[in-house]
Amino acid sequence: MDIFNNVPFKFLGNSLTEIKTINSELAYYIYNNLDAEYISSKIGRTHFDNITKTLSEINVLGNRKAKYILKNISQDRLQKSITFVTVSQIGIGLSRLKKIDQTISLNIANSLNAELIYRKLIRSDLNDFGRVLVELNNVSEELTSQILSHIEEQNDLEEKFNSSKIKGKEISHILESLHKVGARKYGKFLLDNAHPDIIYGRILSSSVSISSHIIKSVGYFDKGLAEKYMDSYFKSNLVEKLESKQILLTHLPNIFNDFSAINFDKAKNFFSSLDNYLFVKKGLAREVKLPGLANAFNVLKKYDRTKIDEIIKNLNSHNIFKHKITESSAESLFSSIAILNKLSPSTTNSMIKTYKGKMDTNQKVTIQFSQFCDSLYRLSKIDKELALDLLIDFKPILIRSYKNVGFRKKLYEYANA
Repeated sequence: MDIFNNVPFKFLGNSLTEIKTINSELAYYIYNNLDAEYISSKIGRTHFDNITKTLSEINVLGNRKAKYILKNISQDRLQKSITFVTVSQIGIGLSRLKKIDQTISLNIANSLNAELIYRKLIRSDLNDFGRVLVELNNVSEELTSQILSHIEEQNDLEEKFNSSKIKGKEISHILESLHKVGARKYGKFLLDNAHPDIIYGRILSSSVSISSHIIKSVGYFDKGLAEKYMDSYFKSNLVEKLESKQILLTHLPNIFNDFSAINFDKAKNFFSSLDNYLFVKKGLAREVKLPGLANAFNVLKKYDRTKIDEIIKNLNSHNIFKHKITESSAESLFSSIAILNKLSPSTTNSMIKTYKGKMDTNQKVTIQFSQFCDSLYRLSKIDKELALDLLIDFKPILIRSYKNVGFRKKLYEYANA
């Protein structure tokens, strides 16, 4: 234990993390026998970022010692060390400390020089600006309020927001962060004074996922303007962009949810206007697995349920889709069928038949007991008869693979559900 009590503090947390990945029991033994008082007395001039990172790693094993060490570190020492680190490290560091002791993190945040933090923030990368502002607000609304006052008074952000160099992702990050910290007045001010060609230009030049998010973030402050951007975007080459291989089926739920946040009916009409083959092609893509496909359609169903049913039927006629079924684990298959059965009931039996064909050819079928039973249980809530038939079909595999006593309990719970 002397080795761990005397290791430089910045290496202690990482050492415990590495040991935990190899032997968690040993990691907890070391944690329980650490001399927290001795360790906290020799932190010395350890960098603020290293202090918070190490405490965060210790906290994973247990809050008691992480909190004890934090309480024994001079708050004056922590506050002074913050002045020498980047604003990104301040945001992350205070967020780490909040998970250990909210009171201490709040006291530290409220004692910081808001003008100093503002200066660091305004000089930072625009993506960091948004993230850090939200992190600071999650720790101390008082500190954030003071920083926002400096932002409004100095108005340095307006110049950056109107810069021809600003990226689409940065626009959405700034607006979303201002929304999250409640700075509605200043967010509206930025939009009112922004060059419209810059914002819409970034909507047209960015990836669809970023463009939809820009539109949504504009809507936090001016829904009419966001709807105007969305209408124009729908009339652009958006369909061609959506057909790109870079846009996966699993990306579409977030994209259409962004649009629907502005106007659900318009998002729904645009979704319905798209050719079914666009979705079929994306559903057949190698990168999309069966569970991801099922979850994506489960979200997209609210835009056109009939369309989703037609797409799933079409997919089920393709050999590539059948391969997705046979390459799935049993538990993934059941979880997916539990969803797809609600969206396109007529295809379920065919999918199961395809998977059973894999079993009949003596291909190796492995089962994770707890996941298998959870998936089967969810399926039984939709179609108990189908779930019982599958349980019978998989009985030989269950018996052959049976190792876990806890599985009996799962089966008992299912049988008596």
